[in-house]
Amino acid sequence: MNPEEWSGIGHAFSAISDARRVTVFPRLWKHLQQSAPARLLDYGGGDGLFALEALRWGGQTAVVYDPAPAMLELARRNAAAERRMQVVESTCQLKEGEFDVVVMNAVWMCLATEEQCVEVLSEIRRLLKPGGEFLASVTHPCFRDRRFATYQTDFPMGRYLEDGASFGVTMSDGEREVRFNDTHWSLSAMTRQMQRAGLQLAGLEELPDMTAGGGEGSPWLLLFGRRGKPF
Repeated sequence: MNPEEWSGIGHAFSAISDARRVTVFPRLWKHLQQSAPARLLDYGGGDGLFALEALRWGGQTAVVYDPAPAMLELARRNAAAERRMQVVESTCQLKEGEFDVVVMNAVWMCLATEEQCVEVLSEIRRLLKPGGEFLASVTHPCFRDRRFATYQTDFPMGRYLEDGASFGVTMSDGEREVRFNDTHWSLSAMTRQMQRAGLQLAGLEELPDMTAGGGEGSPWLLLFGRRGKPF
């Protein structure tokens, strides 16, 4: 999905109380509490609420970047009273090696081509300090055919190895609903893209669904990486 399309659904997307806010975000905030980054970048940070809360968990300063104008507007509004947080329209103005941590939540699936993925990941590597940490969350590519608490897709798992395949997503919280298209990247593809960009995969973590009993499979996958050398 391009920035203009995200601007069209940005307000509706941000209003949904989806599972990320009760599973993914708290897990990453806890991780950031331990690492206490002096400077954090939320790449594709949307409404800025993740970065604002990260500051309360131990971060010292934060920058939010998003390519969609409507999301930048939301982030600026939410961060108006927080002097430690900056919202930027481009990463070009940011210095190489400026950040201890770069977070990328639910952005990978928005990137439509292999080269676009590598380009974004390469820019993240540029912005990280040597040894800096990369944290990413994605909808789990191995369970796209399952219905979870706040989202479902129309992706047939028989196409799992078709990297770059587009699929429909429906997000809802019982009161609001939004539909959009994402792009499928397998575990092999994401690992390859990180290597090409010079990010070393340090670990994976699968999170349970927020339904009673945890549901079938895992809706969200966390990837932990560090700045390395391009492959």
